[in-house]
Amino acid sequence: MKKKLVAILLVAAMVLSLVACGKDNGTSEPGKPSSGESNDAGKKYTFHGYLSSGVITSFSPTDWQTNSESTLMGPCMSGLYSFNYNPDAEYEYDLVPEMAAAMPEDVTTQYAGQYGIPADATEGYAWKVALRQDLKWDDGTPITSKDYAYTVEQFLSPDMKNYRADSYTGNVGELYNAKAFFEGTFGAAVPRGKTWADVVKGADGKYTIDGHQAFLAWNMPTTLVSGDSYVIKDYAVEYGMAQETADWLDGLMDARGAVELTDEVIEKFFAWTSSDDWGNEPEEDLIGYIAYDDPALACTFDQVGYLTPDEYTIVQILVNPCIGFYLYYGGLHDELVKPDLYEANKKQVGALIKSSYGTSVDTFASYGPYKMDEYQEGKYVHYTRNENWFGYTDGNHEGMYQTTDIEYQVVEEQSTRLSLFLQGKLDDVDLVSDNIPDYGLSEYTYYTPESYNAEFAWNTNFDMLKSRETENVCKTIFTYIEWRQAFALSLDRQDYCKSCTSGYEPSYGIISDYYIHDPDHLAKYRATPQAQATLCEVYGADSVDELSGYDLAEAKRLLQVAYDKCYADGNIDDDDMVVVEFHIKSAEAENQRAVDFCTNSMLKAAEGTSLEGRIKFELIADPDYYNNAKQGACDFIRENWGGAALNPYTMMGCYCTDKSNEFGFDYNKHTATITVNGETLTKTMIEWYNALLSGEFANADADTRLTILSGMEKALLLYYHIVPVASWTTAAMRSQRINFGADHFVNVLMGWVNTLDHLTYTMDDAEWEAYCASQNNQLTY
Repeated sequence: MKKKLVAILLVAAMVLSLVACGKDNGTSEPGKPSSGESNDAGKKYTFHGYLSSGVITSFSPTDWQTNSESTLMGPCMSGLYSFNYNPDAEYEYDLVPEMAAAMPEDVTTQYAGQYGIPADATEGYAWKVALRQDLKWDDGTPITSKDYAYTVEQFLSPDMKNYRADSYTGNVGELYNAKAFFEGTFGAAVPRGKTWADVVKGADGKYTIDGHQAFLAWNMPTTLVSGDSYVIKDYAVEYGMAQETADWLDGLMDARGAVELTDEVIEKFFAWTSSDDWGNEPEEDLIGYIAYDDPALACTFDQVGYLTPDEYTIVQILVNPCIGFYLYYGGLHDELVKPDLYEANKKQVGALIKSSYGTSVDTFASYGPYKMDEYQEGKYVHYTRNENWFGYTDGNHEGMYQTTDIEYQVVEEQSTRLSLFLQGKLDDVDLVSDNIPDYGLSEYTYYTPESYNAEFAWNTNFDMLKSRETENVCKTIFTYIEWRQAFALSLDRQDYCKSCTSGYEPSYGIISDYYIHDPDHLAKYRATPQAQATLCEVYGADSVDELSGYDLAEAKRLLQVAYDKCYADGNIDDDDMVVVEFHIKSAEAENQRAVDFCTNSMLKAAEGTSLEGRIKFELIADPDYYNNAKQGACDFIRENWGGAALNPYTMMGCYCTDKSNEFGFDYNKHTATITVNGETLTKTMIEWYNALLSGEFANADADTRLTILSGMEKALLLYYHIVPVASWTTAAMRSQRINFGADHFVNVLMGWVNTLDHLTYTMDDAEWEAYCASQNNQLTY
């Protein structure tokens, strides 16, 4: 099965994970391992799992968005290469070919001087992969290099604008000309060297550039005269545009996010850009917001760096060289969609063409060890073996894949999940803090460190906060950095983890303790001198061993400073309460505890200050609170960022790009000053991010990149709009009939070796059902 979905994911609650169990060779009693026998003919071994959400839009590789959607795809996918558990290897894993017939060959010198590769380049740009010649779809149709090329073309189709296109247009796996093909015939005027004088109004009233229709790039990336890149819609209302004008432009834009340029559009838009709110820009600067259609700009797919010299060979050409671990951890693309099915399910949707591939059993195909055979939207999914999968007969997977069937049922309530687990109807269940007193010490409970970090995030936009104040309620105090720093110092993180989580550990940095910066040696980012120095400087500690992040006296002092400034500015009165609307997914008890914890922490800090007894956090149940936070509709949220645990550099994209939730923090304007190799440089946060991921420092030495990464982290922490509080440690129980591949947590890459490839069972389905019945379907854990 596919071992990795590299995209960083934002999650609102605990996601399904198979966590931790040991293997104690011996008997086949419940809770003990099997004798090691592989699948017996006629016996069924069904893994019973659950999805925490039934909201599924698509489980297509080109369009999936949520964890539940990626979970549905996983059993039906195989990668070109796999990180496979090997207890005898130095780091307990081997990198082995799966869909590929052999390890990739670096053919950079063969293509040097072409496809954007420097003429003197010798390695890292071009990679040739030989495919196995026995690959098949679940219906027996052969899989060839043409299937892979077709898939890449669909990901990048300018007519489709698929959600996952960015996996090909950015980061380590960016293909040559992928961006140009994805953009189609649409180009920004400034990068083409145009001025406002080139925008010409015709007799028909239409504006053109070189005879091609011109548009306001309202909801699409464009480069301003200043050189900065913006999606201007994201900032307009925040910086003074009337909501009525923004809504009017929204109503005019097409599916690309472009608005046809007219006299009225120019007049209303220029009234804003020339205002004090945006910066009194002259009319000629309007060119920075203009895009236009020009067929000459079109890039065809045969110009993209993805070649198929024959039926079983792929050559992938990258914008930036990539060698070693990261080539396999995101550098080589291996997703597939079945061409005939994908094409058959295409239809026009507005100005775009979309495919409903991956929305039902009939519109989805497998090229992995299992195939989907039943799907009830919002309720239930079932899989059986894909007998056309090469791995069952190639001799390289002996003793693996004992599971014959998989089922996922949608179970949104934790109490229901636990009840089903205790009846033997689920094979694993995540635990929450309420469950720890009863099951925290069970021999079937395992704790797994995760890359996800729990953080509190503030809205710092004065106008938006002011607009939501009510009588005798102040919110604009959140814009004072002293308030946010006081909050950070009021938190006893140890206490928070004990009282509000299922075993999380205190976190002080934006990047959790479980990120690896050097995957070849599984070396942790947080253990580097740069990362440790950042935390010590932020929290005023001599060493990381002294970190607590808790300083009640300083929190009191800062709260008084914040109040005095806010009062002097006329933003708070003597009788105003400070009410923080804490948006979170639901009002369940665990979330209420987090809200109460924040209230109590700040009330304690406020004792003896002008804010004594005047602070309150209110829980607002909001299933869409991430999106609402992006729009400035929340005061405060708890967010969780993680994923891609072996590439901490990508984590900055969660805070320095449009992925961020912190309304009021402008990553295009907020700067960080970092000394790099003796030179002190100041850049905006997004400029640092781009330089680190795909620009001047993308291929710098490790010390340089760590210096930049830690410097960016420091700048974000010192603004206190993000306050780290805990790193995830997932507590879960596994069924008494389940064994995982290792008897210990191996490492961040392999976990507990608990994926379906290494999962084994002490009893088949019939034996397990009989055993549960003998226990009156109430198992003891």
